[in-house]
Amino acid sequence: MGLIETGRAIRELSILGLPFLEVVGLVLTCLVVVYFVPVYLRTIWDLWIKPTFSMGTNLLEMGKWAVVTGASDGIGKAFAKQ
Repeated sequence: MGLIETGRAIRELSILGLPFLEVVGLVLTCLVVVYFVPVYLRTIWDLWIKPTFSMGTNLLEMGKWAVVTGASDGIGKAFAKQ
């Protein structure tokens, strides 16, 4: 059986009435969708939805803390050294 005959046999092969290569394409498309859709939705959730509704880190649970700006000189530097 030569290469051309093998190609014809694959083209004529059908599974559930669909040509073989269409079945392969359908299966691969389903696998890609099953893998990438949850990753995409999780990214959308983490980047836009969760921050919008303030579902992030609860800063009150972290105890006492402060943000020191301008700590390179003056009052900010003195406060940062305390």
